[in-house]
Amino acid sequence: MELRQLRYFLAVADHLSFTRAARELGVAQSALSTQVARLEREVGATLLLRTSRSVRLTQAGEALRLRARSILGQVADAREELAEMGGGRRGVLRLGLTQTASRTTDVLGMLGRFHAAHPDVEIRTVADPSPVMAAAVAAGDLDAAVVGGGGPGTLPAGLEARVLLDEEQVAVLPAAHVLADEDAVPLAALLAAGPLVRFHDSSRARVEVDAALAAHGLAPGRVLEMALLEDVVRCVAHGLGVAIAPRSTVRDLGDAAGPGAVATRPLADADPRHRVSLVVHAETVTPVTQAFLASAFGAAAP
Repeated sequence: MELRQLRYFLAVADHLSFTRAARELGVAQSALSTQVARLEREVGATLLLRTSRSVRLTQAGEALRLRARSILGQVADAREELAEMGGGRRGVLRLGLTQTASRTTDVLGMLGRFHAAHPDVEIRTVADPSPVMAAAVAAGDLDAAVVGGGGPGTLPAGLEARVLLDEEQVAVLPAAHVLADEDAVPLAALLAAGPLVRFHDSSRARVEVDAALAAHGLAPGRVLEMALLEDVVRCVAHGLGVAIAPRSTVRDLGDAAGPGAVATRPLADADPRHRVSLVVHAETVTPVTQAFLASAFGAAAP
């Protein structure tokens, strides 16, 4: 049984006329009759009662007409859906986000613009540490992820990164601390000023700070580790220590810790960076992911 045969039969069943059905389909009446007769042989039932003056459906023909309409409708829907998926207009975007991604980048604006242009795409987000999400993209479990880092040598093989944010990390001090009066703070002086309040060790920002300290032969003595960057800033505001944190994070969270409670100063002898990147797999970009990249970065996105 072929879709063409069902289409031909349905046209005859709707018009109850081979002549009108052939005209609608744009085929020769003889070809139409041949295909309908072949269909009847394949299903083993008479579908149409033909006379010289009329065409009527048999009981089997009535049953097949309902089935044929449903089958052809489902095929049309499937073709449309697959075409939309192939063009990135329908499907699922699986996106990983760091805890601070929505604060430090325009990722929510990017998603909003993408949703406005692709309302039939379902957006699913997860939040995990950056290394976990990068590995998930490499494994095909996520389509894309906003992660800390993204520089050369920081990602699993096969991933491509687009930098969304690249900023300095700064010394974070209680506002009344004596070092807050300095134009810039040396790393050694900062470590001597009190316990170092720092983010957990899976943070890329933390990795960059640790590398800067190691490059100067320094290691923090007393430390206080927090799970959230917000809490790092709050700890400094309450006099529990000093910190090195991304400038935008301190700017956005400083007032939440208390207006004027913390001060930031550049580091005098180091420049640990805080990078946030959107990563995708270089070889297995889905049509939906391609559409998201085009929406976020322009039509030239790979």
